[in-house]
Amino acid sequence: MPPSHEKSGLARISDIGSGIINQETFNASVRETGANAIRAGAGMAEMTLFGAHHRTLLDSGLAHQTGKNTCLWVTTDYGRDDETDTDMSIAEVGVCRDIGNTRVGIGVGQSWAEQDWSLGGSADYDGQYVFVEAVHQFANGFQPSILAMAGDYDTELKRNYQNGGVIDRSEGSPDADTKAVRLRADWKDLVTLGQAGISPYGAYTWMHSHLDGYTEEGGGFPTRYDSSDWYTSDLRLGAATHYTFNDQTSLRFALEGVRRLDEDTGSTSGEILGLSSFDVAGVDVEQNWARALVDVDYQVNPSLLLTAGANAASSGDHASWGLTAGLQSQF
Repeated sequence: MPPSHEKSGLARISDIGSGIINQETFNASVRETGANAIRAGAGMAEMTLFGAHHRTLLDSGLAHQTGKNTCLWVTTDYGRDDETDTDMSIAEVGVCRDIGNTRVGIGVGQSWAEQDWSLGGSADYDGQYVFVEAVHQFANGFQPSILAMAGDYDTELKRNYQNGGVIDRSEGSPDADTKAVRLRADWKDLVTLGQAGISPYGAYTWMHSHLDGYTEEGGGFPTRYDSSDWYTSDLRLGAATHYTFNDQTSLRFALEGVRRLDEDTGSTSGEILGLSSFDVAGVDVEQNWARALVDVDYQVNPSLLLTAGANAASSGDHASWGLTAGLQSQF
C-alpha cells in the first residue's frame, strides 16, 4: 500500500485522561504555551526598562537643585504587544538621591500581563519587581548609567486544544522570574539648534527570563513541562531632541533602532503524561525594529513635575505601542 499522508494522531482511554488528538496541532499548542509564557516575563521587564525608564533618572525632567538632593517618583505604564496578543501594565514608586554629580535611585513596582492564546486559551501574570539605577553627569554632558532589575511573577496558564470534536483545556500555575541589566550612555545636548537640544544615546541590555517546570491539571492530555530559560540581549542606538515651549512646558521626542542579538525563544520540552516525551523548537523572534517616543513635561513648580508619554514600534520583539504617566518631586 502507498504510504499514508494523513497527519499522525494519538488516542487513549485512561485514568490520566481520554480522547484523541492530532499530534501536529497538539505540538503547536505546547509550543505556543512554552514560547509565549516565557516571552511575557521578558515583556514585563522590557516595559520597566524601556517604558517607565526609557529616560534615565538624570533625564527625568528634574535637574540638580542646590539644597535639594532627594527625589520621589510615581509612574504607571500600559503597553500592547500585537505579535503575542499581550496587554501589559506596571505601577511603580521610587526614590533617588544626588551624591555630587551622580544620581542613584531605587524603586519597586507591580506588573500585570494578560495574553490571549489559540482556541480561547489564555494566560495571566502578576508579580513584583525591584530595580536600582545609577547615572553620572560629566561637565561636557556625557552621562553613563547602569540599571539592574529583578522580578518574580505568578502565572495562570490555560492551554486549549482540540480533543476529538471538542475544545479541551489543561492548565497550570508555574512561577516565573526575570533579571536584567542595562548599560547606557547619553550625551546630553551634544548638538543645539535654537531652543532644541539633540542628545544621542546608546544602550546594551542583557536579560534572563526563567519559567519553573510544572505539570498541568485537567483535560484529556495534560502535559508536564520542563523548566525553561531564555537569555536575551539587544543593542539600541537613538537620539532625543528636547524643545522648551515656556518655563513650564517642554517636549521630548526620540527615535531609536534596536538589534536583538538572539534569534528564537529556545525549545520547549516535557512529557504528555502517560504517553510520550516531546521537545519542540522555539519561536523565531524579530531581530530588528525601530521605535518613536514622545514625552510632554509640565513643571508645576521648580520641585514638582508631571510627565506623560507615548511610544510606538515597528514589527519586532517588543511592545507595539505604549503609554506612560508619572509624577516626580524633589526635596
